[in-house]
Amino acid sequence: MNENIIFISYRRDDTQSEARVIFEQLKANYGEERVFFDHESIEIGSKFPNNIANNIKKSIVVLVIIGKEWLNLEKKNGQKDWVRQEIETALKNNVKVLPVLIENARMPEKDELPESIQSITDINAAEFRLGRDYEPDLKNLKDSIELLIKQIHSKKNDLPKKDLSKKTSNLVKNNNEKKQYKPIKKRLLVAIKISVILAITVIGIIFLSRSKHKIGDIFIESQTGMEFFWIPGACYMMGCGEWAKNCESYEKPPHEVCIDGFWMGKTEVTQEQWKSIMNKNPSANASGNKYPVEYITWDEAIDFIDKLNKNNTEDSYRLPTEAEWEYACRSGGKHEYYSGGDVDKVAWHKNNSDKKSHKVAQKASNGLSLFDMSGNVQEWCKDTFASDAYSNEKYSNVNPEEKGGGQKVVRGGSWCYHEEYSRCTARFGLSRKQKSNDIGFRIVKIENQASEYALFFWTLCWTLILFITTIYSVRNRR
Repeated sequence: MNENIIFISYRRDDTQSEARVIFEQLKANYGEERVFFDHESIEIGSKFPNNIANNIKKSIVVLVIIGKEWLNLEKKNGQKDWVRQEIETALKNNVKVLPVLIENARMPEKDELPESIQSITDINAAEFRLGRDYEPDLKNLKDSIELLIKQIHSKKNDLPKKDLSKKTSNLVKNNNEKKQYKPIKKRLLVAIKISVILAITVIGIIFLSRSKHKIGDIFIESQTGMEFFWIPGACYMMGCGEWAKNCESYEKPPHEVCIDGFWMGKTEVTQEQWKSIMNKNPSANASGNKYPVEYITWDEAIDFIDKLNKNNTEDSYRLPTEAEWEYACRSGGKHEYYSGGDVDKVAWHKNNSDKKSHKVAQKASNGLSLFDMSGNVQEWCKDTFASDAYSNEKYSNVNPEEKGGGQKVVRGGSWCYHEEYSRCTARFGLSRKQKSNDIGFRIVKIENQASEYALFFWTLCWTLILFITTIYSVRNRR
C-alpha cells in the first residue's frame, strides 16, 4: 500500500474553505491518492478512527490548519476533539507536524493547549491567506512540504551496508532472470508497458484539466463584457447556524451541501449588459449603464439567458442555484453574516441607499471578489422556493436544486429593505411573474467538460489501436 505524503487536519467550522483550496492545490502536485483529506479519502465501510490513525502513520507530514476559531473549538470539543487526536497520533509516531495559520490567525500559547500537543507551538508555522494574491503563500507552503519530504527520503536512503548488499544481490538475480526471457516475450512486455504509460497519461490529462482553475481566475464574456470569477467546488454548512442571528425558520437547520466548481458573475447584470442582448431597458431607475437592471420577472431573466446562450457556441449560462449563491455570498461558505463584512461597507440598504438602487461595484467586494451580494437589488435564483427545503430529507445534499412550479427564490436583500434582510442566509419566495424596482439577477457560467471527455475518448482509442498493432506485429515475427 502506498504511503500518504500529506495528511490535512482541520476543523470544518473554522477553515473548511481554506482546507479545500489547499487540498485541491496539493492534489494537483502529488495526486489525490497521496493527499489525505477528510471523509473523501476514507473507503466506505471502513472504521473511521482506525482509518484516520493508519493514514497518519503512513504520512510524511500532517498539516494542521489553524484559523481564528481553532482554539475556541478545541476547548469546546474537549477529549472528543478529532483534531487533537490526529495531532497526538502524529506526535506519538514521529510524523512531522506543520501548523498552517489561516488569515492572520495566531499560534496558540503552550498553556492554552493540552499537554499532549503543546509541542506544536515550538514549530515555525506556515501562513496562508485566500484571495487573488494567495500564490506566494501557496508556494511557501509547497516549498516547506518539499523540504520535509526530502529530509525524510534522505534518512530512508541512508541504509546499513548489509541492506545495500542484499538489495544489490537481488538486483543481480533479477537481471539474470530477465536475460532468460525469449525475445518475443520482451517485445510483448514493451508493448504492454507502452500501453500502460499512455493510459496513465490519459488519466493525467483528465485530472489536470479538471484542476486547471483556481480562486481569482477571471473569465470575460465577449458579447456583453460580463466578468465571472471562478468559485471552486466544496462542501459547506448551508443555512443559518449559531453564528447568525434574526433568522427565519425556513433558513434552518444548517445542513451540509456539496457543490461543483462554477463561474459566478462579478456583479449583478447591468442595464448596459441587458440592452446588448434584449435591445431595451425595463429598469425603473434607468440612471445609467452601470446600474443593475431591475423590474424584471424570473421568466424575463430566463429569456435573457436563453438569448445569450444562443449567441455562444462554446459556453453556456444559467441562474445560480440557492446553494451556489449562498456559498459565493459567504466568501466560500465562511460564517459571514453579510457578504464581505460590515453591512455599510458592502451593501446598499434602506438606511444608506437614499431610496434607490446604485451603480454596481461601488461598495467593497467579498472574499471571492464579488460585489453587491448583499443589498442593492434582490437576485433571482434558479430554484423553486420550498419552506421545508432545509429540513426535508427528500432534497439532495449534492448540487441541490429544488425544481418545479410555484414561487421562485430571491436572495440578497435590496436598497429598500432593512439591513438584516441583506444577510447571506436570507431567502424568500416570489411569483415568477412578479417584477419590482428592487429585483434583478446575476448569472453563472457552466464549466464545459465536453472537450475533456472528447480528449479522453480519442486518446483512449489511439492507445487501444497502438496496443493492438504492437501485439499483432510481435506475433508476426515469431
